Amino acid sequence: MKKIYAVVMVLILGMLGGCANIKSAAEVSIGSMKYGQALTKDDTGIIYGAAMEIDGSGADAVKSVCDANKNIDSRCAHQDDYILGFAVPACGFNAGRAQIATLIPKDAKVKVCRPIHSFTGCTYIKVKAEQGKIASFIEVASTPDETKCEWSGLINVGGVVCPTYNWDYRKNLRDYSTFFQVLTGVDK
Repeated sequence: MKKIYAVVMVLILGMLGGCANIKSAAEVSIGSMKYGQALTKDDTGIIYGAAMEIDGSGADAVKSVCDANKNIDSRCAHQDDYILGFAVPACGFNAGRAQIATLIPKDAKVKVCRPIHSFTGCTYIKVKAEQGKIASFIEVASTPDETKCEWSGLINVGGVVCPTYNWDYRKNLRDYSTFFQVLTGVDK
């Protein structure tokens, strides 16, 4: 009976962890470079998201993402000036987390979220996703003490709403699909 209980608990926790990081930084960034721009309904690639990092988002992660992009991004020549971050505009119950990889300047004073706990107390960032490129960090859209942007919904299901910028994940993003948190498609 204890074994059955343990298996059931693991399954439940697995479903609740729909936004848990599973793939490497390089694998996640390849998906965002391929589908990030298409995620926006207006095709501008402008995305507001909760600033996140995955485990190991240090120098090795920046290097792995630059290597995945064949170091063609000019920021890759100055890797020590950046941390690897992810703008997370939405997390769907079945779709998982839409993660857009970006190189955030170390001096940007971004407080990253830990979504296992909550999306409160995070910095929300504005990025521009472009086909085949690491997304460009544009600016800090909302700091933890501001309400320009907020997470709407539950921890593992919902998305970013920025009334100040007239941006809402429900109206500005297309439906998408992921595989282990890597963007694998966008419904046009």
